Amino acid sequence: MKPVSRLAIAAVLALGVVATPVFAQKKPAAAPTKGPTLSKEFRAAAQPVQKAMTAKDFATAKASLGAAQAVATTPDDKYYAGLFAYQIAANLKDTPGTVIGAQAMLASGVAPLEQQASINYLLGREAYFAKDYPKALAYLNESTRTGNKSPELLIMAADISFKQKQFLPGLAYAEQGIAAQKAAAQPVPQDWYERALGAAYNARNGPELVKWGGLLVKAFPTASNWRSALVLYRDSKQMDGQITLDLYRLMRASKSIAGERDYFDYAAIASERGLPGETKAVVDMAVASDAKLATSKNLAELRSGAAPKIAADMASLPASERAAAASPAARPSMGTADAYMSYGQYAKAVPLYRAALTKTGGDADTINTRLGIALAMSGDKEGARAALSAVKGPRAEIAALWMVYLDVPPTVA
Repeated sequence: MKPVSRLAIAAVLALGVVATPVFAQKKPAAAPTKGPTLSKEFRAAAQPVQKAMTAKDFATAKASLGAAQAVATTPDDKYYAGLFAYQIAANLKDTPGTVIGAQAMLASGVAPLEQQASINYLLGREAYFAKDYPKALAYLNESTRTGNKSPELLIMAADISFKQKQFLPGLAYAEQGIAAQKAAAQPVPQDWYERALGAAYNARNGPELVKWGGLLVKAFPTASNWRSALVLYRDSKQMDGQITLDLYRLMRASKSIAGERDYFDYAAIASERGLPGETKAVVDMAVASDAKLATSKNLAELRSGAAPKIAADMASLPASERAAAASPAARPSMGTADAYMSYGQYAKAVPLYRAALTKTGGDADTINTRLGIALAMSGDKEGARAALSAVKGPRAEIAALWMVYLDVPPTVA
């Protein structure tokens, strides 16, 4: 999450780089006809500064400024002394000098409200670049309070929060920054989503991982982004094998599965759960994706263990289906539906899952998850959404990730 580049400071503050004569200036205030309250001594000392600035002789203006600062007594004196210091430093490309001038303007207590947001933003940015993050965030928050809702400010605040391991507050800033960027009809950089997703991972926060993973793939629907979202979610927590199996199924559907670990873990879980057809299919997919995996001993063992079982397993399914229909318990219907789904026979799995929901002893969250997956893979998006929306408890997050899949077509990019 890279904040915007360091803009020209004068442009950021929008104060100008050459002051008009201080005697003619009208400080924006409640009474617009009233000019600034300047001491006689400051007026006299400011004249050579003003003259040199008008002539664009900023070195001479800087040399004369100290005398004006020394006699600045009224709030308006101090405000204009700070303004001159800022403008001189900006023209001399003296960043520390602009910070000193901006701080003096704020300290005067009479900086116009419309300038306070810009001044605080300037000071917040400079504190950020100096790695003084607590001070930077304080300035940025004050800039926001005084009216600055720019995306760049909010994303910088998010980055500061992440650097201080304040992940959840940082994610709130990131969400506001992205909303502001969209409201300005500007494209949101992919990096903003990626850093937020990384922060959700560092926070080990499942709901935020689902949220930001979904936002990333909806904005940039590539297989690599799907992989980032799902791998970070997988690696953020301990999940039971059944939930992990459904996560790997989503990786497969979104074309984001890759590497020996993914394929081996997926095939091993399928094998442990008595799904030889899915086990072999995953190993075959691994070898087809990368010829090097054809030499993997671990994958070969899984395939050789599964392949001889497939014919008998498939032949047993019609009898299992009849037995499930006759049983008042959910488990036979659920087991047969799982088997059909493992072979990609979603049309046969769907009615069995639905039947399981009406029977005794079944876990509705698991059944609805699998029903949603079967419907999603058969193309019934609305039916899938209804089933997945009903999932609660530990499976709610994986169901939510599958619902993102319903909205985001898979891609191989």
